[in-house]
Amino acid sequence: MSNQLSNRFNFENINFVLAILYVVMLPYNMLYSTLVIYPFILSTLIFFRREKIKRYPKTLFIFLLVFILSIIGCFYTQDISKGFNILERQLTIFIYPIILPLAFIINKKRINILFFFFTLSCIAALLYLFGVCLIYLYNNHLPITYLFNPIFFNHNFTKPIDIHAGYYSIYLSLAISFMLSVFVDSKKYQKFLIILAIVVMSVGLFFLASRNTIISTVVVLLFFFPLFNAKNKMRFFSISVVLVVLFVLVGGKSNYIRTRFSNELIEDIRPNNHYSLENPEPRIMRWQCAWDLIKKRPFWGYGTGEEIKLLKAEYLKRNMMISYKEEFNTHNQYLAVLLKNGFFGLILFLSMLLYFFRLAIQSKNFTYFSFLIVLSVGFLTENFIDANKGIFYFAFFNTLLGYHAYYIANDTKAIETDG
Repeated sequence: MSNQLSNRFNFENINFVLAILYVVMLPYNMLYSTLVIYPFILSTLIFFRREKIKRYPKTLFIFLLVFILSIIGCFYTQDISKGFNILERQLTIFIYPIILPLAFIINKKRINILFFFFTLSCIAALLYLFGVCLIYLYNNHLPITYLFNPIFFNHNFTKPIDIHAGYYSIYLSLAISFMLSVFVDSKKYQKFLIILAIVVMSVGLFFLASRNTIISTVVVLLFFFPLFNAKNKMRFFSISVVLVVLFVLVGGKSNYIRTRFSNELIEDIRPNNHYSLENPEPRIMRWQCAWDLIKKRPFWGYGTGEEIKLLKAEYLKRNMMISYKEEFNTHNQYLAVLLKNGFFGLILFLSMLLYFFRLAIQSKNFTYFSFLIVLSVGFLTENFIDANKGIFYFAFFNTLLGYHAYYIANDTKAIETDG
């Protein structure tokens, strides 16, 4: 019996190390994260035991709902090959809710360790990116103030590690939220290191210049963090306001940031006639194309895999040649769900998000709540769960945080301490 327990925990430790490797690789090229998934699944299946099934929440199907909607859409799509391609891409949304609780016990200690390594990896990537910027300045004999030049912002900033600025920004936002959640109960020397980490990541968010992530992160920190942490609410709020004011003042020094949070923000929701590869047709024009398609099939949509083909036809009709050539999607996850599954699918999708929010509130889990806020706001301008980096992020962290929140909300303490 003791040998069986020893073997069980040895295998669970191996699985946990692989999970650490997975989160460490997330801020970099997707290939590295993908390579970790296969041994993680294999190791979990090798030591499968029936008793581990009790770790599944009774609402497991809700965690699989995104994948289920894609499967339903495959039954009436006109392009089944594209539909299967989407299913293959979203496979981790099905795999992680099934595999993760079998791999190791999800408890607060393990979550903190995973987030600690994830945060370190995000900071390491940031330091590398800042290093690339400084080397460029040194080699070209440029002053440090040249960092405010547009060539150092957004996608240009993350190009050396081959990741979309929008995705990396939500990684940093999540890491900041985690650091804040552990700040309250940390020792003095730990608080200094946490503040330093938050400052570094906040500077990273500044250079990533992702409007949605910055705005939603500020809202989370100003209003929701004090609600989840009762101590010294006013002091924290005051400090946060000061930091926001500093961001506005520093951002005002950069023409790029001023333009991005003013003119570009307005142009993104107002059609204009000045398009280029650097400044393509505004999102609202793509949203209008999607909405006109949705009105023709509002209840069930067009099925999985039809989005790009249908939108390209609309782009061509409206002479939106950049969107056509670049094969842009809706850049709005809610509209993408409507296109695929209609209002039936959107109601289920929104109900799923509300359920996750309820879990976060019931379990008083600030990290999970901020994860959901930033993601939900990000859905307004990006198809996060249709792209691989967003899928990997959502599938893993929503399962990890959601299952733990479920255990706490339903008082299933035995699952946290026994396999």
